[in-house]
Amino acid sequence: MPINFLHDVDINGEIKGDTLNIDGAADITGNITGLNGSLTTTSSYYQLNTPSGYIQIGAMNTGHAHMYTDRPDFYFNKAISINGANVLTTANTDAYFQNSDVVMNENPFGGRSLYNSMINNPWFLAADRYTVTQTGGTSIANAFNGDYESSYTVAANGTATFNIDFGQHPGYPYGWIYLSFYYTHQPSSISGRVYNNYAPHTVGWSALTFTDVVNTSQQRIVKARQSKYGLTDLEITLTAPAGTTVRLTSCEIHLDRPGTQEMPVFNKFRPETIYKALTVNSTITSTGKITGTELEGTSLDINGNADISGVLTAGGGTFSGPLTIEQNGDALNLRSTTNATKPRLTFSSDVPDVQIGHIEYTHSNTASYGGGEAFIIGGTEATTVVLADGQLMYKDGIYSKPASGTGAGTRKDSNWDSAYTHSTSAHAPSNAEQNVQSDWNATSGDALILNKPSIPSISGLATTSYVDTTVANVIDSAPGALDTLNELAAAINDDASFSTTVTNSIAAKLPLAGGTMSGLLTLEMASDPKLNLRVSSGDSTEWNYIQFIGSNGTRDAYFGTTNDGTPSWYRDDGATQLRLDSTKVYSNSDLQVNGELEAASLDINGAAAFDTNVNSGGFNIQTNSNAGSGAYVSRKWKNDESTFAEIWRNSSTRSSTGQAVRSFNIYNSHDTNIWSGGTRALHLDTSQNATFAGDVRLPNSGQLFLWNDHDANYLMYDKWVASASAGMTINNVAADGEIYLKSGNALTLTLDSSQNATFAGSISGNGKFIIANNGTATWGAANDYGQLSWDTGYALIRGQSGKGIKLQTNSSSTALTLDTSQNATFSGDVTLSGTAPTLRIQDSRNLNNPDWDSVSLGNIEFYTSDTTSPGARVLAEIEAFSNNAAASGPNADLIFKTSAIADSSPQTRLTIGYEGTATFAGNVIVGGTVDGVDIGANYSNWNTAYGWGDHASAGYLTGVSGNISVDSVNMTGELNFTGAGSKYIDVETLAGSNNLDIRHHNPTGNLFETAFRSTANGGTFLYYNGSTKFATTNTGISITGDISVSGTVDSRDVAADGTKLDTIDTNADVTPSWVPSSNPNYLTGAETIVAPASITTTIVDDTVNVSFAASTTSNIDNYLVFSSVAGSDYSLISIIPPDDMSANMSIIDNAFDASGTQAYRIYAVKNGNYSSPRTGSISFSAGTVEATNLNVVNLNKAFYIQWDAPSSKSRFVTAYNVYKHEASASADLSESSATLIYSGLNTNYMYSVSGSSNSNFHKFWVTTTVA
Repeated sequence: MPINFLHDVDINGEIKGDTLNIDGAADITGNITGLNGSLTTTSSYYQLNTPSGYIQIGAMNTGHAHMYTDRPDFYFNKAISINGANVLTTANTDAYFQNSDVVMNENPFGGRSLYNSMINNPWFLAADRYTVTQTGGTSIANAFNGDYESSYTVAANGTATFNIDFGQHPGYPYGWIYLSFYYTHQPSSISGRVYNNYAPHTVGWSALTFTDVVNTSQQRIVKARQSKYGLTDLEITLTAPAGTTVRLTSCEIHLDRPGTQEMPVFNKFRPETIYKALTVNSTITSTGKITGTELEGTSLDINGNADISGVLTAGGGTFSGPLTIEQNGDALNLRSTTNATKPRLTFSSDVPDVQIGHIEYTHSNTASYGGGEAFIIGGTEATTVVLADGQLMYKDGIYSKPASGTGAGTRKDSNWDSAYTHSTSAHAPSNAEQNVQSDWNATSGDALILNKPSIPSISGLATTSYVDTTVANVIDSAPGALDTLNELAAAINDDASFSTTVTNSIAAKLPLAGGTMSGLLTLEMASDPKLNLRVSSGDSTEWNYIQFIGSNGTRDAYFGTTNDGTPSWYRDDGATQLRLDSTKVYSNSDLQVNGELEAASLDINGAAAFDTNVNSGGFNIQTNSNAGSGAYVSRKWKNDESTFAEIWRNSSTRSSTGQAVRSFNIYNSHDTNIWSGGTRALHLDTSQNATFAGDVRLPNSGQLFLWNDHDANYLMYDKWVASASAGMTINNVAADGEIYLKSGNALTLTLDSSQNATFAGSISGNGKFIIANNGTATWGAANDYGQLSWDTGYALIRGQSGKGIKLQTNSSSTALTLDTSQNATFSGDVTLSGTAPTLRIQDSRNLNNPDWDSVSLGNIEFYTSDTTSPGARVLAEIEAFSNNAAASGPNADLIFKTSAIADSSPQTRLTIGYEGTATFAGNVIVGGTVDGVDIGANYSNWNTAYGWGDHASAGYLTGVSGNISVDSVNMTGELNFTGAGSKYIDVETLAGSNNLDIRHHNPTGNLFETAFRSTANGGTFLYYNGSTKFATTNTGISITGDISVSGTVDSRDVAADGTKLDTIDTNADVTPSWVPSSNPNYLTGAETIVAPASITTTIVDDTVNVSFAASTTSNIDNYLVFSSVAGSDYSLISIIPPDDMSANMSIIDNAFDASGTQAYRIYAVKNGNYSSPRTGSISFSAGTVEATNLNVVNLNKAFYIQWDAPSSKSRFVTAYNVYKHEASASADLSESSATLIYSGLNTNYMYSVSGSSNSNFHKFWVTTTVA
């Protein structure tokens, strides 16, 4: 029943009730609790509690205001503003970055960007890449080198200007220009301007406006917007204050659309240019092209072409090792950069390079010495020799170099062939004189000099006439080159003994009649040198032969052809030794061949000794030698080039590789068989296996040695074992020797010298007990029951698949049973001993914090196995349960459950909440006291007090110092809040259509009328006589009726100004007479803005592409695109600035999250004036949107169902619906029989099972509800 207070009430205890109506002030120092929550107050914060959690608000220290909650996150249904600016909205993701966000710096069409000056500044090294000039400052290059420690410096109290001439700035130059300054060296003023040649942006200079990004006494960064296309020049002017220099550390730009412009980092999407030296301490490997002015490194591997316009240097300009170029075709290309300039390859053999040789190449110019091209070999010395140990070949001829110039020389080889044919007397022409003897007086023979003049006797002095006549007679008709004695002397090489020289030279020649030569006879011809032996008589009975004469002058042998033309060798006794006819070679005695003998066939009637190879069809006798001594002699049977058989024996000093000397060897490229008595006794295959047809027998105590030169390793049949039967011994008597047994060419068993046996595989006992080589042992009917194993730090006992584990004592008594569901059953007591022993029940799951809601953390069950009615079951249970997950993990309630005989499962009796509250499901019986109060003794007194009714009338309840919780409070007096600090009346759980009303009682009609109302969405309404007069909405304030202001509004007297407003319409037209009538809006009203020309909407996947044509009105400020989703209110989705405008524009709408008609309105805006909207619409259906990667985890008494959001169109999902069906057989599970167990936007759900459901099969389905 309501309680009305006519006066102030001071309550020091607790007020409980359904509602509390307070008409006046209320000073509440304790907590306020209600049916759905409570308000807790402390000295530093207020805590608002609801069944779902709490939120704390307050200044918890002097530095900040604080807001805390135990929920995973905060949800705001409105934008968050800081200092009046929206920084976080549902669509304003540009205000922050989070993990997995995508950064696409170069994508201007929806990509998000982060500016990093070391990566994204296209003005890097601008002083090297563009024309940068400076006036009044120093070191302008420092403003573009990426070093914020170096700077462009302006003198104190000075002014400096620098200019960047881009020529034509690449790409789209829109963006923010940033200027950074060093420490306190900041300018007193900054100005700048840009020049563009793009007509739509007005060609010419445009001023830049700089604003501060950071501005403190020690930090200064400014920025200016660059919005011109066709940028050609940037000019910045800095003024330094008195007494302080200005140091500009960086001038850079953050582009809106960087595209593929050059950046300070290497980019594989575009060619790159290096503007500074590149030093590589390792190897540069390139399959493409590397260009640059200087490339320096330890090695250079070039798989493709290398264009080097500078100098290729290594190790300071000198290759310290060989330069090898492996290439089919052009390997080393030397090219001149200027036409008709000779490339040169230089050589030097001294240090420093003083004496240098070179090879030059020239082509098709006057320096080609008369040819189409020329290679010129020369150097720094006066003469150059070209030396060739082999042949020197030429085609056109040999010319002498001209005395000067680079024209054609004189050919010198034209008569060489004729001169060579004239070089012997046998080939002299018929009119050649052969009298070369110096005997002037010879009258006959070769010494005779024909036509020699007579020398008269001079007795006395000769007259001039006589001398002239005599000289003329002596000269007679001699040629001009031999008409003086000096020329004659030069002709005979100034040889005073010319006659003797000629005689001796002739004597050394072999006469035509034949003779004896004491030296070597060499026949040298241009091709096919021949020595012809021919019988001049033509008699066919004559032989042609060459004799071999011994030192004693007798003939030893001779070689020639018989009268039938058969080549033959003969001894000096005339017996034929070797004869060749058209098909065979015959020898009538021993034939010794020291080289190689090759023939189609070989007939040997006697013995044959071969020191080298014999190849004859399918048989080969081969003699090999090693360093001059015969290594082995073999006999080879050969069918073709790849298959053959061979028998050989090594010599006493040499052997074939890897074989002992004097060993006898048999080889076959295929299998080899040894036969005995017509039966194959031994078969050797190509895998080195030997198969004996019979037994392999060893003598008594014989040993089968396993490795040559290791006599300690053998197999032996042991006849001295002290047992009934003989045994087999495998022995390695080496001190540290080991014995290995292999199977399938793999090691199976190792026996070491310490009697240890190591198995490479498993040890099996009839397949029922196996010890594996990884340290595990398995056993069972088929080694499938149990396993002994290990893990790091643990020894493991495992039950195999589908098998449990029992530990037994006293031979067969089971002490502990571990079943396949990881349950442990002890047959006896479990005792924990030690100091403060702990029994831990541990939940091993690792879940996200929201997933800990409504999750069991573990149980302690008290179970009876009594099969009598009501049967074996759990009687009592203690459970830890996570009801609401905190930010750092689960919160744990402790639930105590008991059961009566009629209960099928334990029922909750007591819940101790994680916050410390205790909730009893039944009555609480206290045998003693509570806080010293005997509840039982005072119970009857409380009933008496309750029966008195209105305690206020009786003088009770005169003050409250704690919390007030009442169903309803009617107050006729005031509710006062006293004390310092803010005061609040909070209403919790106001949702849906619920309102908070402050009503007054109207005696007329005896009813309550609403005076103030607050709605669930935050709206506030003031009423008069039941009608709304003042309301707050999501867009502003709505007032019904007139507003009467007796004072001022924003310091303006509205009433006084009203008369001006009355006449403003008639006084507004101040149009001068010179305004043309063609533009009636000029100066009299807003310009009419033409709407965009057209609109087209197209569905692209789960988005809508909205395209439209530009307005015909010029200089539009921007275009605004609004959308309405399925009939909802229109909202702004895109603003298109001038930088992005073109004749045809488009935007992608991916913000809508519901199917239906998507409607669009596009406005053109200029000077704040809007055009009429251009409208368009399109129908969109999200279609089927399915959850993905459904996964169900069996947690014994619960199922954890989790899934992933759809890979696309997930924004259209309004709910995930989890359906469940359970049955005793898996075949009976059906989606059509499933029931809904969850619906919401979580992507996981915990479903608990109990009782008989634990033994059923469960199946889950997840569907989506799509907007």
